[in-house]
Amino acid sequence: MGLTDLADHVVSSARVGVVKPDRRIFEIAVERAGAPAGRCLFVDDTLENVEAAVALGMRGVHYREPADLRGALSALLDG
Repeated sequence: MGLTDLADHVVSSARVGVVKPDRRIFEIAVERAGAPAGRCLFVDDTLENVEAAVALGMRGVHYREPADLRGALSALLDG
């Protein structure tokens, strides 16, 4: 998918054998990030997946349009 150059880690459900919104896939992502869940941002166009990530303690963005992501990242981009 061409994502390997964009991120330190890519968690593929096909490779780990767990699919969203199963809590385990988010736990794998947090572990690979090496950061607390609260420092992880999960972005998805499916609300159920975002809610599952948030339930684990991640920050979540339900992506419907670019403004959704811009709003979540504005503090990082402006700082």
